[in-house]
Amino acid sequence: MTIKTKLNTLFLCFGILFLVSSCETKIVTPQSVGLSEDSLKIATQRLHNYVDDGKLSGTFVRIIKEGKVVYNDRYGLIDIAKNKPVEDESLYRIFSMTKPVTAVAIMTLHDQGKLNLDDKVLLKGDGMPTYHLANVVDDHTMDITHVIRGEERLPSAPLHVLLYRFFAWEQPEFAHLPLLLRPDGNGKLSKRDGDRLGFPVFPLNWHNEETGETASGYRERGFYPQAFVNMLAFLGWNPGTNQEIFSLEELVAAFNLDKVNKAGARFDFDKAKWFNQQHLRLQPEADLVADYRLEAAARGLSLPSDAFALAAMQLFMDRAEFIGDTLDGAAYLFADPTSYDEVMVGKKWTPEAPGYMTDLKSVFAQTDYSEEALENAFKAYLADKGYGFGQVGPVLRLAMAGTTQGPSIFTVMQLIGQEASERRIDQALVTLS
Repeated sequence: MTIKTKLNTLFLCFGILFLVSSCETKIVTPQSVGLSEDSLKIATQRLHNYVDDGKLSGTFVRIIKEGKVVYNDRYGLIDIAKNKPVEDESLYRIFSMTKPVTAVAIMTLHDQGKLNLDDKVLLKGDGMPTYHLANVVDDHTMDITHVIRGEERLPSAPLHVLLYRFFAWEQPEFAHLPLLLRPDGNGKLSKRDGDRLGFPVFPLNWHNEETGETASGYRERGFYPQAFVNMLAFLGWNPGTNQEIFSLEELVAAFNLDKVNKAGARFDFDKAKWFNQQHLRLQPEADLVADYRLEAAARGLSLPSDAFALAAMQLFMDRAEFIGDTLDGAAYLFADPTSYDEVMVGKKWTPEAPGYMTDLKSVFAQTDYSEEALENAFKAYLADKGYGFGQVGPVLRLAMAGTTQGPSIFTVMQLIGQEASERRIDQALVTLS
C-alpha cells in the first residue's frame, strides 16, 4: 500500500481529528486501541517470546512487578525481593530503553531532535495492552504505510520504532506535523476556543449522553466535505503555487510532506468560510438545487419547481458562504410581504408614492414580464415623467419585498410573476397609503 493510496484516508482523518492536532492514516477508536482478540494474542505472544528468547539485543529491557524490577535482559528473569526466578510470568508490564535515541536516525528526516525514553507500560495488569503496544500492532495488522500525526506524539515515536524492530515488522514512515494554533496564535487550538469564539470543534454534531453537553459540527453548519478537507490541508501546508482551491483528487496528487510548514498554523474561521464559499460556487446545478430544497424544507418553505429554486438561489449566490445564506432575507420570494421596513416607509413612501405604483402597474402590464422588459419599461416611465430613480425605485422595492435591500427587483418580479407582482402593489396601496 503506497502513500498515494493512503492519502484519501489521511485527509478524511484530518477532518475527524484535526482539532486534536494528532492525526494518523487511520482512525483510532476505543475498539482499535483495545484490539481484537487475535491482535491481542499477537501482541502479547510476540512480547513474551522476545523477552523469553533474549532477542531484544541492543537495548535494555525491564519488566516491573509491583514497582520492582523483576527482569533485566542482561541478567534474566529474577525476583529481587526473593532473589529467585519469578514463577508468574504473566505480569510483564514495562519495557523501556535506558539510553537516548535520536529520532532522526531511526525514523525519517521529517522529524528531528533527541529524545529520552522513560519506562512505558505496554501490558496492564489485566492483560490489556496500552496505547503504545496497541497502536503498533493495530497499524501493522492494517498495513499502514505512513503515520502522520501531531508533534505532541513525537516523544512516543522512538518507542514505536523499537517495537517494530523487536517484532521484526516493516516499519511505516513517521512524520509529525506542527500543532494547530488559536486564531491569535497563542497556544494550541482546543474545544474551549471553539466554544468561546463561536465556531464548531467537531466534523459532525456531537452529544455527550452522560453530561448532556452538545457541540456543533461543521456538516450541520453547512460546510461541504470538499471545502472542509481543502481548508484543513492548508493548515500548515502549501503547494508552493497560487492555487488554493483543490479537489480531493488534486490534493492527493499535490500533497508532499516536504511542503509542510515547520511552525504551527493559526486557525482562521473566516478563511474556513471562504473555502466553503468557493466550493459552493463549484457545485453542479443539480446538487445545488437538491441542497436548496432541503434547506427550504427545513424552514417550512415550498418550491414550485427546480427552475424556481435555481433562479431564487442565484439571486443571493454572490455573497453566500453557505447554501442557507441564499435563503436568509429571501422570504418575499415565497410569500407576499406581511410587514414593511418602517424606517424606509417613513423616508420613501411619500404622498406621491401611490400614484407611482398605480402608474407602474399599468406600465408593467404591457410587457411580457421578463426582467429586461420590466426594467426597460421602468426606465421609460421615469424618463417620460421626469422622475429620478431614488424617488420611485425604493417605493417599488417596498411594495414587492417589504424592504429596500436585495437583488434586482425586476428579476424578483420576473420570478414571482405578474399575478403576484400586481397583488403586492395592490396590497401596498391599501396598507401603506
